[in-house]
Amino acid sequence: MTKADPDADFRTIRALTNAAQRRKLPHPNQSLLFQQPPMNSVAKAAAQALAAAAIAAACAGCPTPPHPPPPAAPTRVVVIYESSNLDPADAATINSHELRAYLDAHGHWYRMADKDILNEFREKPPEILPYLDAADGHPLPWLLLADANHKITLGQHLPPSAAEVIALLQRKSP
Repeated sequence: MTKADPDADFRTIRALTNAAQRRKLPHPNQSLLFQQPPMNSVAKAAAQALAAAAIAAACAGCPTPPHPPPPAAPTRVVVIYESSNLDPADAATINSHELRAYLDAHGHWYRMADKDILNEFREKPPEILPYLDAADGHPLPWLLLADANHKITLGQHLPPSAAEVIALLQRKSP
């Protein structure tokens, strides 16, 4: 076989000898007759520009797909309780693996706090304070749902099971 002349502007393509054709090719996408040597950075940039131009030409006149809807802001789910008189059923609901998995899978912000919680400075934590104020005077445990800006959208007594909390969240989510 004869060797092809190298193309100095783009790539060097050479025909393989019979011995080279019998051995395993270095890359599965290469043909049985030609092998391309590695490209330098200039040749690689030219090939990428050529491929981008070909893709742009193929897509010319294609309608642009609609933008995906923005992801729903995670709901903030807060349970305020009193640890000294927490019912075992309510504790099971608050600590349910099923509820935690649902909240994690849907990106919800979940906190549970005792109504008497204090931080290291012996004051109520500022991130929980609006929820503590909203639950004040209500029978505990109190479930609060809020938007991303901590605006409370729902406050009610904690449902008796994790499945009922999940159903409530599914009804309230956008």
